Amino acid sequence: MATVKFKDNNNWQRVQLYNVNSQNKQVLKSDEICDYYGITSDGSHTLATTYNYGCTSYIDCNKVTNIVLPMIVEISSTGYGLAFYDKNKDFISFIPNPKGEELGIAIQTIPVPSNAYYFRTTFFNYQQQKTYGFFECTLYYNDETIVNNKRPYQNGVISFAPAVNQSIIDYDNEDGTESMITPNYKDTTGNLILPTNYTNNGKPVKLIMLAHGLLQYQYYQTFGTSEFYAKAQYFASKGFAVFDCNGARNTDREGNFPSCGMRQFTEAYRLCYEYIIEHYNIDPTIYVVGCSAGGMVACNYARRYSSNVRGLTLLCSVVNVGWFLPANASAYRKDIIEEYTGSRSYDATKYRGLDPALDKIVIDGDTYIRPYIFPVLVIKTTQDAETLNTQLQDYYDGLARNGVDAQIRVITNLTHDNVVRDNTPGIDDTVLDWFKMN
Repeated sequence: MATVKFKDNNNWQRVQLYNVNSQNKQVLKSDEICDYYGITSDGSHTLATTYNYGCTSYIDCNKVTNIVLPMIVEISSTGYGLAFYDKNKDFISFIPNPKGEELGIAIQTIPVPSNAYYFRTTFFNYQQQKTYGFFECTLYYNDETIVNNKRPYQNGVISFAPAVNQSIIDYDNEDGTESMITPNYKDTTGNLILPTNYTNNGKPVKLIMLAHGLLQYQYYQTFGTSEFYAKAQYFASKGFAVFDCNGARNTDREGNFPSCGMRQFTEAYRLCYEYIIEHYNIDPTIYVVGCSAGGMVACNYARRYSSNVRGLTLLCSVVNVGWFLPANASAYRKDIIEEYTGSRSYDATKYRGLDPALDKIVIDGDTYIRPYIFPVLVIKTTQDAETLNTQLQDYYDGLARNGVDAQIRVITNLTHDNVVRDNTPGIDDTVLDWFKMN
């Protein structure tokens, strides 16, 4: 057993594997491992923040006999390790992390149970390794090559974690200043659901970006509340792949949406999109759905990446930047205002600010419209807040006046939550039917 040891966070070394068939391997990138979690002896995942653990989502191992991979050597047992699962993701067996005199990484050869389809494994402080450039993990499979250009189908939520810059965490300080954290890259949790008709070598499936609202969230293996998860599952049951993410304003795990729509949000969604297109058999042109406060993300993402967008749907969406302004907004300007007005250029060195608007049409003093080259569907309900409905109507009117292929549906018997959070077939089928027409 080859072992690389390290005593503290300042003494990192690369893990290298020797004399193994390099044909049968899968390289795990850092964005395939979700921070804060470890895999336990019953195959479940749990929060594990003491050493900043991380763990993989489900990795395919069907028909593989042995896997050679790095495992954590621990001074005292934490109960974390590697677990195997059957094709339904039911737990089969567990391999604990080995114990030693000091923290380290041991290269282990793990026999794969004959009925195993997936495994998940724990990594030690991978965020620290990634920050300092030492993250490296190659899984070597014996006897059977499973590597394909695209990943096979799996049920449930597929989690991954692209790195986004989260230097700015507070736009609502009383003095108007921006609070800064250590300017390291942090992860944003992305989640994907595949339809049952998905295959890794057949016709690519269509993709929906489902941007959640203020009270929803995305973190490891969790696609928001049960109601929001049901909405995403319904879209998947109709043959669409569906993804969402927390974006650059997330806390450790759950979402925080005070300035949704800014550049860091749209870039987080874009990184998730790029990960999905790279690893799965997905059509690169997508449909974008903005739910409530997620409308700001949807509008800005669709405008910035219009060449890959097939259609935009706004579900009772916030589309006016003034909705997010605090009472003392005149004392300073939030980045989201500057995204819409184009008054500040994106500063890549500080990762603050946003790209300037390439074009804009002022409807009134507060609302800014950006024409789209693809169809836009607006859905609102009369049971919603009057201010939100007025702004959304103004937004639709502005699109229609300026030549955008825009349509509007006005609902009278549903609440805001029925439209943006719940799986409401009358709404979700309208969205799907409209997508299929475009």
